[in-house]
Amino acid sequence: MKDLFKNKIGNFNHQEFIQVNLDRLKALLPKEKPSINIGLDIGSSSVKAVAIKLEKDKAELINYSIKPFDRDYISDSINKTLKDLNIENKTVNISIGGQGVVTRSVKFPRMSLSEVKNAIGFESEKHIPFPLNEVYMDCFIMRQLPEENKMLVLVAAAKKELIQHRLAYLKPLSLTANFIDVDSLALVNLINRIEFKPQGLSTGVQNAEQKKAVALLNLGATFTSLCIVENGIPKFVRDIFIGGNDLTKRISNILGTGLAEADKAKCSPQEGWDKISAACESVLNNLINETRLSFDYFESDSGINISCLYLSGGGSYLRGIDEIIKTNLNVEVKYLNPAADLKVSESFAGGLETEARKLSIAIGLALRIK
Repeated sequence: MKDLFKNKIGNFNHQEFIQVNLDRLKALLPKEKPSINIGLDIGSSSVKAVAIKLEKDKAELINYSIKPFDRDYISDSINKTLKDLNIENKTVNISIGGQGVVTRSVKFPRMSLSEVKNAIGFESEKHIPFPLNEVYMDCFIMRQLPEENKMLVLVAAAKKELIQHRLAYLKPLSLTANFIDVDSLALVNLINRIEFKPQGLSTGVQNAEQKKAVALLNLGATFTSLCIVENGIPKFVRDIFIGGNDLTKRISNILGTGLAEADKAKCSPQEGWDKISAACESVLNNLINETRLSFDYFESDSGINISCLYLSGGGSYLRGIDEIIKTNLNVEVKYLNPAADLKVSESFAGGLETEARKLSIAIGLALRIK
């Protein structure tokens, strides 16, 4: 009997015993509730908000809303947009962009993140075109470069007054910013989920044998955000100060109509398309030329050709803009579907199809995990 008992103990699998009991313990614990993130994109012509439920590797679009931007009552515009979501959440993810915001990819000697943050102040004059006391700065280690004994760091700087104004919109509504991102980096977060999953900014993973670069052009009302992403890493980010409003004004002048009518004609013209197309030509040429300069710089610096350009934002609804850009840049052009990787309720899936590209930044913000 004693020998039998010893034999049983000798064959006892300790790891299995521990795992079984851990599984039992986990079953008794209350299940973790999925978090709901709200991405709030405060644009210059509209306010966009989305609510996304995040659970492990799954993401579900719970609701979305788009409201006109009222410059005299900005907080009211935000409040109306968020009320449409019907979500009790006092924290939102917001972003900034345009003038007063700069992002740079910088090589640093290998060090910890805290050491980078201490060192970036001394390096700021080389990379940030603003006085240090006028900006908030942050940085993120994107990838180690062991062959150079260095690492690639993303540095972002924004004028303090720009951030303070954005936070001031939230204060009357008793809202708190979970974090403040940059418009273009919210788009990077989105394109990574669509093109480079599971690689991306969060992991810093890059497959040296399969280098791939895609670009995203988000045509907002007052400016266009351009991001070039190589294997999940944002390698080139800039804002081009040409937007949908420039197209609308040109159409309005040519057709002799109001801005509202011109904006409708831009997206779904009933007649006179030749005039509308001619009105947009000079604006689009300027946008394409700026984009081409950025492509040339990236491709000559990296030795990698951009395989695809995604279009998003309200300005991307101009009829035929994809073919115009494709012809002039000689690159494959696709319309971005920011909800492509999301579970979407059938109740508003149909309406979402017509407005999805306007929600690109908001969805990118809501997918962000702090």
